[in-house]
Amino acid sequence: MSICYESLEARRLLSAGAADTHFGNAGSIEHAPGNIVVMHDGRLLVVNGGSIRRYDVFGQFDPGFNVTLAPKARYSDATGNPAAVDSSDRLFVAVDGGVFCVLPTGRVDRSFGKLGVVPSPLTHRIADILVQSDGKVVLAGNQGKQTSQLDSNGHPFVAEAAAIARLNADGSIDTTFGTAGIVLRSAFTENFGDNLPNSTVLKVAQDHSGNLLSFHKDSNQVAMIDDDLTQTYTHLTRLLVNGAKDATMREAFFSSQAQFHFPTSQEFDLGSEPTDFTIDGQGRVVVALAAGDTERDDEFAQLRRLLPDGLPDASFGTNGVAPVTLDGSTPFDPELVLGQSNGQIVVSGNIDFDTAVIARFNSDGSLDQSFGDSGSIKLGEHRSVGQLALAMDGSILDTVTDAEFSTPEPRIITRRWRDESPAANTFARTVIAASPQSHAFLVTYRDDAAIDRSTLDNRDLRMTGPNGFVRYAKFDRVVNSTDDGDDSLLTARYKLAAPGGLWDAPDNGQYQIRLMDQQVTDTEGHATSARTIGRFVVNVQAAARSTVQGVTSAIHFDRSARDDSGGSSSGAAFDDLLALI
Repeated sequence: MSICYESLEARRLLSAGAADTHFGNAGSIEHAPGNIVVMHDGRLLVVNGGSIRRYDVFGQFDPGFNVTLAPKARYSDATGNPAAVDSSDRLFVAVDGGVFCVLPTGRVDRSFGKLGVVPSPLTHRIADILVQSDGKVVLAGNQGKQTSQLDSNGHPFVAEAAAIARLNADGSIDTTFGTAGIVLRSAFTENFGDNLPNSTVLKVAQDHSGNLLSFHKDSNQVAMIDDDLTQTYTHLTRLLVNGAKDATMREAFFSSQAQFHFPTSQEFDLGSEPTDFTIDGQGRVVVALAAGDTERDDEFAQLRRLLPDGLPDASFGTNGVAPVTLDGSTPFDPELVLGQSNGQIVVSGNIDFDTAVIARFNSDGSLDQSFGDSGSIKLGEHRSVGQLALAMDGSILDTVTDAEFSTPEPRIITRRWRDESPAANTFARTVIAASPQSHAFLVTYRDDAAIDRSTLDNRDLRMTGPNGFVRYAKFDRVVNSTDDGDDSLLTARYKLAAPGGLWDAPDNGQYQIRLMDQQVTDTEGHATSARTIGRFVVNVQAAARSTVQGVTSAIHFDRSARDDSGGSSSGAAFDDLLALI
């Protein structure tokens, strides 16, 4: 008997979740320890205990921007400093004992606090930093608080109380928030007295209404019959703009042990360990819960989605709960969650405490089979994912380190395709002089296949700006593409006509560049999703010096920036692309 075998094509990993080979070295930046912060122009800042490094949108290191922190300002956590940027890309970094502010040029912002540094109003650790939409800076962590308990020497025990502080944009304390700028744990959760001596706010986020969501954990040693046990309580609470607890939201409340009872007015779970939360594009809150202890049932590994009022979202999973599994049967402990604008949820964690994995779930709680290999990507044994983030173009960023070592190994930053549609970034100059000429700027499109040039037209980009300005940019021409001509990387030139026929002082302000839905496609028919991809500034009274607000390949984006030795960070590629505009 003879058997004929059909010749099959090589299996191709779906684009969603695959490494973007236009980034770094085959999709990754190696030896980049620290936390990543995404700037509004698409560049990445990598902040760790001793330095701040910058990479362009294609993962190329910018040698003209390399800030070294003084030894006394370095953070004790070698994995990276909590950091965030404001709308003008000023960087705020948590350092030992305070907050440090750096301008986009790499120089210290001396208008912030005293010569760029503000002592932390929190007496203990800063665990997270958030910059609100109004420019105010929120610090989350804990504060020393004296209790009625006595230590072994008979002195009052000083507990670590969960606390949130808020600064104004200039570094001064925001006295409109809480009490003298600080909200302590007792102000936004039920006070269980001195039985819970240690607590900390792990994460804060701003919701669509401008309020704050606080994710904090309480813990203490509880005397059990057989042995002492660490009991933990995790709270998810919403604070109003003035720092008061929002009574309209039902507080999510979780406990690590089932031996305790809690107020029935709160939503709580027994046995799961909350690890992270995110806010999706519709303002709903997704909480990740890990099974943790191997003796617990795997059913405790789950995602829970809450409505803005704190009640379970019945449209998600089963009554608001979705199991975290890879193939319907293989559970993994979720550690980090990241919400996408379309309601999908990216989750990282580990299988059996050993194998790192990234998966994506749909907005109904089901596994997204289009992501990676049937919904997930296994990153290998003895590894862990330290951070998930979204790039300005919607791509997925993750940092991975080797968990086998006792000290943090250099992290690897990988950029992954969000889906099979083209991604885009912008490159635009500031308008600095009155002119009747249209303002020209560049958009770089990239795809795992190739961009279909025939779909580039005058409806690709919708521009908005001051005084109710709304207009579409005019497509001019293709100015650059991939060297081998496959158009997987293509740069197009667009023009925007001046309001009223003249760029002048009344037009000053920030202009947003929004890529429209279903406008640009690749050669396989996959179309773009709508999103804001960049911006430029009009300031006709500014000095005659260009500041780039967008991104493109191999460019040092701020021509006026100078490194610490006084050398210029500008490069030939920058000047070449300015000539194209």
